[in-house]
Amino acid sequence: MRLEYEGPTTLKANQLFASVLRITLDETLRAGARVVLAARHVSDHGNPQMNSPAAENFISVTGSGNWELGQANDCGRHPWNRGIELILASGCLPAGETLMVALGDGSQGSPGYRSQSFAETSFRFRLGICRDGENDWSVLPADHCPQIRIVGNQAVSLKACVSRPTRNDGKLHVHVKPEDAYGNIAGDRPQEATILLDDHVPIGRVALPPGYCGEVALARPEVSTWQRITVTTDDGRLMGGSNPFGSSPLEGYELFFGEIHCQSGLCDGTNSPDELYRYAREAAGLDFASVSSHDFELTADDWQEIKKATREAHEPGTFVTFLGVEWSGKPGAGGDNNIYFLDDDGPLVYSAHYGGYDAWDPAEGQVAGSRDLSEVIQQLEGRKFMVVPHCGGRRCNLDFYDARVMPLFEIHSCHRTYQDVADESVRRGIRFGFIGGSDDHRGALGDSHPTARERFFSSHNGLVAVYAKELTRESLWEAFFARRTYATNGARMVLTAEVGGHPMGSDVVAVPGATLKMSFWTCLDGLLDRVEIMRDDVLVGTFYGQGNQVSEFSGAMELQAATEPHAYYVRVFQTDGGRAWSSPIWVAPPAK
Repeated sequence: MRLEYEGPTTLKANQLFASVLRITLDETLRAGARVVLAARHVSDHGNPQMNSPAAENFISVTGSGNWELGQANDCGRHPWNRGIELILASGCLPAGETLMVALGDGSQGSPGYRSQSFAETSFRFRLGICRDGENDWSVLPADHCPQIRIVGNQAVSLKACVSRPTRNDGKLHVHVKPEDAYGNIAGDRPQEATILLDDHVPIGRVALPPGYCGEVALARPEVSTWQRITVTTDDGRLMGGSNPFGSSPLEGYELFFGEIHCQSGLCDGTNSPDELYRYAREAAGLDFASVSSHDFELTADDWQEIKKATREAHEPGTFVTFLGVEWSGKPGAGGDNNIYFLDDDGPLVYSAHYGGYDAWDPAEGQVAGSRDLSEVIQQLEGRKFMVVPHCGGRRCNLDFYDARVMPLFEIHSCHRTYQDVADESVRRGIRFGFIGGSDDHRGALGDSHPTARERFFSSHNGLVAVYAKELTRESLWEAFFARRTYATNGARMVLTAEVGGHPMGSDVVAVPGATLKMSFWTCLDGLLDRVEIMRDDVLVGTFYGQGNQVSEFSGAMELQAATEPHAYYVRVFQTDGGRAWSSPIWVAPPAK
């Protein structure tokens, strides 16, 4: 069988277009057979329809037999399980004959078919034919199916980011992303923009090269207060503000932002590991990142590609990468956990067979049945690795908590905020630091947005904020295990929290009845709504700023040490929905 495409090979995000997919068969199909033109399940391209010729996403079919439209959202095998399913209701389609599927057929007034709203280097409709209508599939390999490049649409704003915001190396590292209405790197955009300080003083220009983002290192302004920059086009039509930058609020440590949970096109995500690391560094302006694809969809060759991309993108002092994989266990076996290695090498550890999914491309090398997380941790003994529980397709199982290798918990991702799981962890006495992530599937590591027609991921990505001595794997790793981290839901606010002078993530020993001071300070990536102090899963203090324009805020309250351990942490709320969670500080009585 053969699949050919007639139409534009480059589309803009969320664009209406018309094209024809031509299918040539090598065998006869009879009534009940199914023909699927499947896209990956995360795509939000238009829902095909055959009932309203003058409406969007109308498709027509030319060929022998009577064809009906099947279920658009359940038409194939993971991850190729969203697209166009055609059922041969009657008649037959002889071998050698061509079936033509017109997308956005405008002959009766349809304005076209909607492309997906996120950029992708090689979007494909993949051809699958089921002879008996149930299980007898013939599938065209993905690289034999035509590919379409989807690029960003027209710029509607500029997004600025200062990477390494507290490191004073004499340079201000500015990243500028021309952004379309869907969060993509915009296609149509200006050629350059002006960079201004808070007081509107111009400090430089940044070029915006075609097709990607602008990046410039300027002389770092000599200012004593925390600052932001604004980027604007000369005509003032496009502009945007940056995250704050200034001197580190935690003596001896610098603040770095990263994102370490992202799927790639090697599993059910989008784009290659190389492209994802480039996006993280240049478009999202991250300091560190990891591509952590689902284990059960990876082959040995895929793992080699991920290792190579992670190794080549790593540049200590500028951009740090970690080799990682999402171990997608069943809930009873541990649930979803990401595994990271300190070094460039590490084994691909499978959770089970192909995740319980029917699949067109099952990976080789998987274990015959499900195994639990404790077995995998035992298998990795002797290596420097870290396990981060999270909640995505499957909720992590806290029964498998192992303090030796689990310093962190991902409290926020593109799925939602998992405050309920964080509450459960502190009630159980589990000493997690909090981080944010994304579980991004759409090729935007560090800056993932909900799509125009959201189906799976309804939140912006989260971020990991880390206080480390320097931007190296070893230093970040030490900070992870010290729990010197905080989570955000994408906002790049600065936050510190202390109990008795001990920073977030600490274990504090205090005699029962002793009075301790808990303090916090934040410089926001927006304006303040409120700050809350939590004791375990109970709100014990709320702070509000003076007035409506508070961008920097501090506060303190007294705590009384108890006869049993308690976790204290800070939650920050911005008026624009931005949030942050400090890692808990554990206060416990002396050991007997």
